[in-house]
Amino acid sequence: MCWHEEVYVFTGRFAPALETKLHHHFVLKQINKVNYRKEFFRVSIPEIRGELEALGLAATWTMVAAAKNYCQTLAIEKVIANDPIACEAWLKRQLLPDPGSEEIGAEVEPA
Repeated sequence: MCWHEEVYVFTGRFAPALETKLHHHFVLKQINKVNYRKEFFRVSIPEIRGELEALGLAATWTMVAAAKNYCQTLAIEKVIANDPIACEAWLKRQLLPDPGSEEIGAEVEPA
């Protein structure tokens, strides 16, 4: 099994408000400083834990969590890097239109 140590989840009624408060607190550590809606931060778990404690919040911590999708992604990247046929098959599958959505750009005329 593959494990990834940077996984955390906030649950409960006040989770959205807590998330907003943490985003504001760590705004200078935001990775994408151009698009504010990309909510990724260079913040360690001890920093998050410290801020939660400063807010007086008790939390249950799971410091190591199974990261199934992450591990599967690593395996796929290894295969498609070394096998052009597998890479082509993966690209075709990924680029299929989503059956439940309209294709963006379908109405755009070529330049």
